[in-house]
Amino acid sequence: MSAAVTTLGNVGPGFGVIGPTTTFSSINPFGESVLIFCMLLGRLELLTLIVLIQPEFWRSRKGW
Repeated sequence: MSAAVTTLGNVGPGFGVIGPTTTFSSINPFGESVLIFCMLLGRLELLTLIVLIQPEFWRSRKGW
């Protein structure tokens, strides 16, 4: 839980296993993938990510 909050908020080290003196290397690959997704959500903001995954955003508009 601490690792997810840390990556989502981009605030630095977490608590417990992911502390200031340890790394994220103890997390399995699936967990790392979830944390990478959380980090992207935290950096891009949720609204930006929602806009990017909408098909309407990528369709060409004839009015441009």
